Amino acid sequence: MNCREARRRVSPYLDSELGRSETFELAEHLRACPECARRFEAERRVEELMRARLAGETMPAELRARLARHVLTPACFRVLRGWRPLAAAAVALIALGAAALLRPRAAPAPGAQPWIVREFAAMATDEAAFRPTGQPPSLAQAVASVLNAALTFDPGSGAHHAIALVDVSRRTDADGREYYEFRVNCCGRPALLVLAQKQDGRLPAPFEGLHPDGGGRVRDYDGVRVGAREVAAIYAVVVARHPIDELLRGLAPRSG
Repeated sequence: MNCREARRRVSPYLDSELGRSETFELAEHLRACPECARRFEAERRVEELMRARLAGETMPAELRARLARHVLTPACFRVLRGWRPLAAAAVALIALGAAALLRPRAAPAPGAQPWIVREFAAMATDEAAFRPTGQPPSLAQAVASVLNAALTFDPGSGAHHAIALVDVSRRTDADGREYYEFRVNCCGRPALLVLAQKQDGRLPAPFEGLHPDGGGRVRDYDGVRVGAREVAAIYAVVVARHPIDELLRGLAPRSG
């Protein structure tokens, strides 16, 4: 894949629209080409700024989706690409203007990053993939092996992403609450999946500051994405510097 082909594929990649082989090729090219990697990070950051701005406002889901599609279209971004600071400002102004027509809700008060974000940032200090130490099973097999085999992971949900388990560990937090930590490489970049059940009516430390009952809403903390959801009375959180929607959606109740 050359630079021109890679740049054409950045927007589809950010929208999880690339096939597995193209995703691999793009990831390899970005590792080898600093200029394309820089452009990719700039476009990714504009997307994150827009989504973060929209996340703090109340508006109908249809309007939110239409606004996101317009701002993130390749044609729109090509116009703004040479003016990245203005692009970020335009994104914020568009979101604010749309929200001003509706009743806004208070944005979350600024505070410390969630526990899981701090842990991941310390664990994965760069974009290098986690290194496997053996021959781990598939993520679906590993998920099905814990917490009374109540969940599985549907590999089909990650059809646009190359997802590979590196290892799984049973851990406890400072209060003795148990959780399972899955280190995963998604498209060659590190990601963390944590599964747990409520113990004494509370969740363990990785869920601190999160709202897993919110249906998998993804938040951004300075480039680290985190999302949490509840499936069959089991709580999951995924964190990465990479799109995580498919990892969250892939978790499902295990039948039989």
